[in-house]
Amino acid sequence: MTPDILAMLIPIFGILGFSSIAIVRIILRADERKLELRLRLKQNGDADIAKVIDDLRAEIASIRDNGSQYDLSLDNTMHRLERRIEHLEGNLRVQIRPAPPEAETVQQVGQNL
Repeated sequence: MTPDILAMLIPIFGILGFSSIAIVRIILRADERKLELRLRLKQNGDADIAKVIDDLRAEIASIRDNGSQYDLSLDNTMHRLERRIEHLEGNLRVQIRPAPPEAETVQQVGQNL
């Protein structure tokens, strides 16, 4: 290479070098901002997820309480129905009791029936 061409290439490479450094710097800053935003979203997302989990736990506890109340209510209702059925069966037994056997009438000689 001749010194004239070398003299022309040095400023061109210098300009390209500085501009490429600036471009790389801009790209790295953009990546850094993206990472910061992702981290913020993750931290906020973790807080939101924790809140949702707590809400779900409270709802499950409420459902358990309601389920227990319904179980007790159903159990009480079944006991009442059993007592009513036993009472009705007892009344039915009293009404259906067979009549005592009547004495057989046997005709004897010389008696009128």
